Order: sequence, then structure tokens, then C-alpha cells
Amino acid sequence: MREYTKDEMKVWVKTAAPKRIGNALVEMFNRQTTDEQSSGVTCHDNGIGFNGVDAPILTSIAKWYMDKGFISPKQTALVRKKLVKYAGQLAAIATEKAKGTPEPSVAPVATSDPEQLILSRELLGNGITAPVRN
Repeated sequence: MREYTKDEMKVWVKTAAPKRIGNALVEMFNRQTTDEQSSGVTCHDNGIGFNGVDAPILTSIAKWYMDKGFISPKQTALVRKKLVKYAGQLAAIATEKAKGTPEPSVAPVATSDPEQLILSRELLGNGITAPVRN
């Protein structure tokens, strides 16, 4: 299968449709540990998910997206700017999904209502899916 590169993901983040940016954000949010997801801060130095500076705002926007199903143009611009630094993680997610194997260290989805999850939304057009609330 195809391996995605960090450079490809940097270009993708800058050009992808807002819905796909939201899905990428949720993929990154899902890599946070459960306690990081609920608190909105990064408390584990594991190199996975958001860094300490980005965690509060990106967690907030990810939760908004999972609840509402969209992000505003202003939020999209901010998320694009911040996601570029996570291109390596996004490339790993895309590569693992393309191979059909789960990526390591993914935290469970932060919702208690599985009926509101949609597991079939594309992230990168290669089969990556992100749980998103209706």
C-alpha cells in the first residue's frame, strides 16, 4: 500500500475541504488520552496528539465539530495553521488506514452516545474515517 509523507500532509492540510479538515482534527483529538480529551490539556509527554500549547483550542474546536458537524471559516483557518505541525502524525494515520491496520496509541472516542457517531466520513479520500457527531 501507499505510504503518505509529512510533506504531502502539509500540502493536504493547506488545501483540503473544511469538512476534511474537521475530520483530520477529530483524528488528532482521538489520539489524545481520555483524560487529555476531557480536560482539554496535554498532560502526557508521549509525542501523540496535540502539544500543550494547542490542546486547549484544538480540543475545543474538535468537540464543537463532533457536536455540530461543521467548523466556521475562521476555525478552519486556525485549524489548518495548527495542523501543519502535526503532518507527521497525519501521514502515519493515513498510511496505517491505507494498510488497513489500526494506528497505535489511539484513545477511545470521547462520547457516551454511540448512536450519534458516524464512522464513515472520509478524512483523506483513502478510507480514513473519523467519528463525528450529527
